Amino acid sequence: MSTYPAPDTEFTSIGPGLNAWNMRSKGWFDESRVCKCGGDLTVKLRPHVRRDLPGYLAAELIGGFLIEFRVRQGWDAGIPRPAVLVHRFQDGHSYLMHSNSGSLDLVAGDSFGDADPGPTPISPFSTFRRVDVLSIDAPGEEATLRIRCYKPIGPPFVEWAIDPMYLILSGSAYLTWVQQHYPHVPKVADIVAVLQGVSPDEQKATLNRAKTLVEYGKAIEEAFTKIRQ
Repeated sequence: MSTYPAPDTEFTSIGPGLNAWNMRSKGWFDESRVCKCGGDLTVKLRPHVRRDLPGYLAAELIGGFLIEFRVRQGWDAGIPRPAVLVHRFQDGHSYLMHSNSGSLDLVAGDSFGDADPGPTPISPFSTFRRVDVLSIDAPGEEATLRIRCYKPIGPPFVEWAIDPMYLILSGSAYLTWVQQHYPHVPKVADIVAVLQGVSPDEQKATLNRAKTLVEYGKAIEEAFTKIRQ
């Protein structure tokens, strides 16, 4: 973007403006204006130069990618077109990422990240990140994105270390202990109490992971049905 300055009566030329990652690296970016993405979300971004408008100015993907919406206004008046940009930051420098089609700026219909899985459930055991630009409304000063962002489920039993019995009993004995003391059927009221204490984005991500595990369970059941035929 550094090759697209805009003419200015006072300074001859200006811009383009600093991207979100460069601003964050200097402590100049308002982190409350960043959507921390998780699950399957529809996110609306305001133009990077319109900090006076309410709403998100950037969205963050797993892996340290920041997504922002740029329009031809102010310091960005020299850019070719309204577009969504994706940057990462490494060794003191920001890097502009290519879209899945190879362009450096994303418009409606473009995407960045992993291949679209379509109807196939996203594996809960691997990282998945993808952003699709659904629409760009430059006059309305808003870009609408679909963001899918999942962290893998950790190794089995990774949480056991918080239980003192895990430090005392051997592996097989601890498994017996867990089976005897852990409820086999979770109580809905307990789950409700937990979910009420997290954000709507976390609730949606939790529901998406649960649905994914259900789909995997159905596939296993179908496989057993075919084996028994």
